[in-house]
Amino acid sequence: DILADELAKSFSVAAERNLYKKCLFFIEACYSGSVAQFLTAPNLAIITAANESEQSNPDNYDIILDNYLSNEFSNRVIKLFDQDSSLKVEEAYNTLKKETKLSHVMYYGDDSIKNLSLSTFIGKLDNITLELSNNESVIEPIQPRAATEKILRFHAEKSLAGVRTRARLQL
Repeated sequence: DILADELAKSFSVAAERNLYKKCLFFIEACYSGSVAQFLTAPNLAIITAANESEQSNPDNYDIILDNYLSNEFSNRVIKLFDQDSSLKVEEAYNTLKKETKLSHVMYYGDDSIKNLSLSTFIGKLDNITLELSNNESVIEPIQPRAATEKILRFHAEKSLAGVRTRARLQL
């Protein structure tokens, strides 16, 4: 377990040691707003899946595993990152707030970070070229999510006879 005060201390120490200029931190957990309230280090912004008094809701149920694979907020964050890393943090927050239906996405911390683009924190998610282990290359550039899917399909196709590889992507 990571306690809120320990996380707050870690961010404060990181800020004191100048380990980051600006930091954008996402928390996906039930009652995540209650943790974010303790994070007061300078130049830090936090976007949470839920406020301090509500649960974050599961999403993407797998009937074979009889379990949820992810959370509504996490799926929206990943989708947003894949779509447009040039969005401003405030635009991303507003989109997450609008598209996350079952909990209240919250923003805490440094408001000046809202004016920065997501790419400041996650880099530019430009097209990439994927090379598979048999030296087969994909000639056309593809997005990172498609690369992950292609890798999983490649390994599933190359599995030993009688061995079934099953993977689910959260799209």
